[in-house]
Amino acid sequence: MRTRTVKAVECLSFALLVCAWAQPAPAAEALVVRSSSLKAYDSALAGLRDSWTDPLEVVTLPAAGEDPKPLAARIRASAPRVILALGPQAAAFAAEELAELPRVLCMAGPWNARRDRRTATVANDPLPASQLAAYRLVLPGLKRLATVYHPGTTGAFVERARTAAAELGLELIALPVGSKKDVPAALQRAFERGEAVWLLRDTVVVSKVLLEQALLLQVEQQKPVLVYAEQFVKSGALAAFTSSYKDQGREAARLARQILDGADPASLPEREARSALWVNVKTATQLHLGLPDGLGSRPDVKLLSP
Repeated sequence: MRTRTVKAVECLSFALLVCAWAQPAPAAEALVVRSSSLKAYDSALAGLRDSWTDPLEVVTLPAAGEDPKPLAARIRASAPRVILALGPQAAAFAAEELAELPRVLCMAGPWNARRDRRTATVANDPLPASQLAAYRLVLPGLKRLATVYHPGTTGAFVERARTAAAELGLELIALPVGSKKDVPAALQRAFERGEAVWLLRDTVVVSKVLLEQALLLQVEQQKPVLVYAEQFVKSGALAAFTSSYKDQGREAARLARQILDGADPASLPEREARSALWVNVKTATQLHLGLPDGLGSRPDVKLLSP
C-alpha cells in the first residue's frame, strides 16, 4: 500500500512539473525594435535591461529593401502595450507601421522632432540649456558662441538653444547652411565672429573633413571648439557635454514604465539622460585657458590629460 502511495505521489509531482513546463511564458508588455545590430544599439539595450525587470521582447529590423510588413504583423500579434524604438530606422518603422501603438524613441535622430501624441522621446544629446551651462563651467567668461547648422536638421535644436543662451546672457551666433558645400565658408565665419565654436550633431554639417578643419582653426585662431562626442575631445577639441548610449537606454526604460503605468506619452517631456563634461587638458593649455578651480573634482566632469 505504501509503495502505491509513493508511486501516486511521484506521478502527481511529475504531472505538475509537466504542466509547469507547458505554461506559456508571460507576454512581454514592452517590445524593443532595433534599427540594426550596431554596438551602439547594444549599449542602449544593455542600459534598458538594467532598468527593466519584466519580460522584454527584442527584434531587429530586416535589411534595407526587405518588406517590413511581416515584422509589423508579428509585433501586432504579440500585442505589446509599448514600443521602444532604438535608432532612426526603428523610429520610422514604428511611426509608419505601428502608428496605433504608444512608443518611446531613443537615439532616433531627427525623428525626435516629429513626435506625435503617441510618442515619448529620449534626447539624442543633452538639452541645449544643459550643454550651454556645462560649457560655461569651462569657459566662464564666454559671451559669444558661434555655430553652423542646417535648418532642416537641427533648426528646432538651435531655436531652443537661442532661448537658453539668452537666459545665460550668452549671444548665440547661428549660421545656417543650405548644403554641405556651404559648410567650410560658414565654419570660417563662425571662427571670425565667435569667441568659441560649437559643433552640433548635424548630419549635413559634420564630417571628418569638417572636424579636421575646425581643429586646425582652433589652433590657428586660438578659439576653442566645443563638440557633442567624447571621441572628438580625445581628437583635440576642448570639451563635450554628452551622455552615453547606455544611459539613454535607461531613460527609455523609465519612459516606457511611465506609459505602462498609465501616463499619456504626449504629456511626457523629452527625457535627458545623465551626462558628463569631457575636457581636454592639453588643448586648454595650448589655448592658454586656465581651467576653473575645482572643475576636476566635480563628479560629472572628466578631465582628459596628455
